[in-house]
Amino acid sequence: MKFSMQQTVALAALTTLAALVALGGAACGGGGTSGSASASASASASASASASASATTATGVTDGGIGGVLASNKIYYWDSNTAIRSVNPDGTSDTLIASVPSTVISATINPVVANQYIFAYQPDLVSNVGIYSNTTLSITGAKSIVNPLYADVVSLQVSPDGKTLYYVARPSGSTEVDGNLYTVPMSGGAATVLDKAESAQLNAKGDILVYSQFVAGIGRAQIFKRSTASGSTAVQVPAATIGYDTFVPQWNKNGDKIVFTGLPTGTSQHDVLTMKADGSSILRLTNTPTIDEDAASFGPDGSKVAYTAIDTDSSKSGIYTASATVASTGKSQVLLLTSIADRIYWTGSNGRALGGAFGMPRSLKRL
Repeated sequence: MKFSMQQTVALAALTTLAALVALGGAACGGGGTSGSASASASASASASASASASATTATGVTDGGIGGVLASNKIYYWDSNTAIRSVNPDGTSDTLIASVPSTVISATINPVVANQYIFAYQPDLVSNVGIYSNTTLSITGAKSIVNPLYADVVSLQVSPDGKTLYYVARPSGSTEVDGNLYTVPMSGGAATVLDKAESAQLNAKGDILVYSQFVAGIGRAQIFKRSTASGSTAVQVPAATIGYDTFVPQWNKNGDKIVFTGLPTGTSQHDVLTMKADGSSILRLTNTPTIDEDAASFGPDGSKVAYTAIDTDSSKSGIYTASATVASTGKSQVLLLTSIADRIYWTGSNGRALGGAFGMPRSLKRL
C-alpha cells in the first residue's frame, strides 16, 4: 500500500497540509506492499454519493481564512491524484481546494504564515527530490528549505509555531526498507535524523510524533512515538508486537488516541484500528475481507473516523465514516469515488488540521 515516488508523483502533494496547526503509502495506509487500497494510478473521481455542490477553484492555500486554518468539520481528500478537495461529512459541498502539479509529490501548509506552502518537488521521475516553500505549489520563485537529496518525501508537517519542519524521506541511493524521520528549521539548514520511519504525524501540541517503522526481525512495521525534544528516545506502542503490519498512524484531536491502518498477518486486505496513546485497548473497527480500508482520520470529537475504501464492487468504493468506539458500527458512505488517493483528513471543530498533512500522511514504498 505504499506508492513509489513515481506513483505518488501524481498523487502529489498536500500529504500533509499538516501544518495546519500542528501542524503525508504505500499507497494506502498500508505500509510497503504494492497495490494500495486507497491509491490508484489513474482515474477520475466520480460524483459524490450524496450530492456534491458545484466545485469552486481556490487560489489560496486555505478556505478558512487565516494561516493554516481550514474550515471546521470538513473531510479533506486527494481526488484522482491531482487535486485536493473538501466535503462535508454528509457528502454535501464537495469543493476543489487546490490543483496539484505532477512535479509536487507531497506538501503541507504553514499554520502561522498565511498562504505558505511547503512542498516536495521532483522535476522528473529520475531526479532527486528537494523541499521548498512558496505562496503557490510552484517551483517558480520558491525558496529552498532542503536541497534535492531524496528519492521520496512524505509526511511533511510544520510545528504549531511555524518554526520547525518534520518529514519522512528516503535518501537518494538508499536500499533500506525504511526512510528517515527528519526535522529541520523552517529557515533552512542541516536536517537532523530522529529515527527510521515510513510515515509520521505530529500531535496537536507539536510535542509528540507517532510513526510507523519497519521491524526487520518480524518482517512488518510497528508503531512508535517519541517526543520532539532533543535527546528523547522512541517508545514502541504497544510494547509487545502486534499481529499487524501497521501504516499511517494518526492522532485524534486530543492526542490521547491513535488510529492506524493494519494488515493482519496472513491476509491481503487492510483494516482500520484504533488504540489509546499508550498502545492499550486496540480495537479493530473494520473487518472486511473483500474491502481494503485505509488512511483513517478522527472526527472533531473522536467519536467517528473517516477512511478510504476500495471494494470489489466499485459502487461501494470511496470515503466512509464509521464509529470510532464500536467495531463495525455506523458505517456510512460519504462519497462514491472509483479512484482515490490514500490521504484524507477530517478537521476539528476549530478548523485546524492536527498533524501531518492536512493530516494526510502517506507511507514510503518499501524497498
